[in-house]
Amino acid sequence: LRLLQAFLRTCEDPDAEAIDIYCEGVRIGHKLKMPRTPAIYPKKDKWRIKYVDQETVEDQWAPNYRTARERLEVLESKVQEDVADGRMRKMTFQEAKKTYGQDLLIGAMGLVDEGKDKFRLIHDGTHRVLINNRIRTLDHLPSPMVCDISAEMAEVEETGVAHIALVWDFKSAHRLVQVSPLDWGLQACTLADLRGKAPSPDAEVYVNTVGTFGFSTAGYWWGRLAAMVIGAAHYFLWDGLKARTPSFAADGMIPMPISKFRKMVPVLFSLFGIPGFPIKWSKVTGGTKFQWVGYWSDLDSFRIGISERRQRWIIEWIRAALEGRPTIADFDSALGR
Repeated sequence: LRLLQAFLRTCEDPDAEAIDIYCEGVRIGHKLKMPRTPAIYPKKDKWRIKYVDQETVEDQWAPNYRTARERLEVLESKVQEDVADGRMRKMTFQEAKKTYGQDLLIGAMGLVDEGKDKFRLIHDGTHRVLINNRIRTLDHLPSPMVCDISAEMAEVEETGVAHIALVWDFKSAHRLVQVSPLDWGLQACTLADLRGKAPSPDAEVYVNTVGTFGFSTAGYWWGRLAAMVIGAAHYFLWDGLKARTPSFAADGMIPMPISKFRKMVPVLFSLFGIPGFPIKWSKVTGGTKFQWVGYWSDLDSFRIGISERRQRWIIEWIRAALEGRPTIADFDSALGR
């Protein structure tokens, strides 16, 4: 990260000094004022989660959701993997309480079924522990919408030059950001069954040391860091990268002239490697026709829409809904699409 910072400083990037925060460990913003970066981001003035004042007493722990309890082996495997990689630390409840005091809040974990025996581990930082309810991000990091993709398509068409797109996915993006040790206790979890009872003194507790999916500022800190790396790519390639390079969570996309493809791709991925951003190589794709964050784009005809596969999914979901068959999970999936 220091090498990235040195390069951004040379380019006089307005966010270069923020690398200091990442090197020390970011704060998740619980009961703290988050930083404001007016030189780059517009001000955020709306939040989805209702604010809870300091007088409201939160629960010190919450039992894991049924999705996690029923797949305990999967949950344990994911937790042990994080411990081995340094993304979690294990200690007893007694040790954790002594270290973090009132800032030890054990949130509920759940597993989201992603199909093909793959599960995403989530950590609830909102219900009962009320952590997200006391966080207010002040910078607004807008996510790309269909209008942004359409505008980019129009710009490509105006150039009159044949383009190709590159699509990629950062591996465990939120987990790449180090969190300050002062906030590790706020990201605590356990495999123990806490339904109707408190953790025993010798119960095993795990604290997350990195950004964790389920906390409202995890996306903010990752998005800001990803923007710095994309900015570095623009500085480095200069005229060669006259294109919008949108990113949505861990997903990135860039259109480029076919004539410059062989030059730009190695440079782009080399820049990702400098701060240690791993790529899911199995998901690197692209071409003149491609899908990105749910939208199907065609650089030959400059059209944008949704793929036939997604159309079929939506039609089938509507049919199932009319027949009264969808579950809550299916409803969530439909909203995501």
